[in-house]
Amino acid sequence: MENQRESKYQKANEVLKRVNLAWKKLDEIEKETEEIFGYEHLATESIGFAAVHLMNAVMEIEDRLAILINKISGKSINQLMDVIFIIKYSGANNIYKTQEAFQNALECVSKKYQIERNTVADLCTRRLGLTGAGATDDFLHLVANWLFKNDESLKMLIEKHSAQTMHQKIEEFFNSEGRIQ
Repeated sequence: MENQRESKYQKANEVLKRVNLAWKKLDEIEKETEEIFGYEHLATESIGFAAVHLMNAVMEIEDRLAILINKISGKSINQLMDVIFIIKYSGANNIYKTQEAFQNALECVSKKYQIERNTVADLCTRRLGLTGAGATDDFLHLVANWLFKNDESLKMLIEKHSAQTMHQKIEEFFNSEGRIQ
């Protein structure tokens, strides 16, 4: 079973590489077409739409790859970053305010993505390897240490539990002081 999973992962990863190459090539073709015919020409727009569809395929394949290797998917990474973003920009200036902001973030993210609040909480704890009675407190301490001490433990934990394809996005998030790109 594990060999099948690994084989499927490798095949999907190869497909992802080829789709990424096709997307880059299509992007180049779109720019050339725009130079020749202009931005609003049907040919340019059609190639642009095709590029968007390829980009969507890349995101779907990345999510499937993450699931195959039991890592946090791109969609879940976005949800997790939203939670952290809301906490950061809530004005919380101590651990107690961070706890209040976390509760608000759970509510906001669950509404935004139309998922259960418990699913978001699970993402912030169990899916990051934080378990037991103090898992939420552990997550909030990691967030507070990042916010107030510039500690990188939160970023490192998220990267550990996410697919390699998500690491650049995670780096960009933390390097932009928690602003969502």
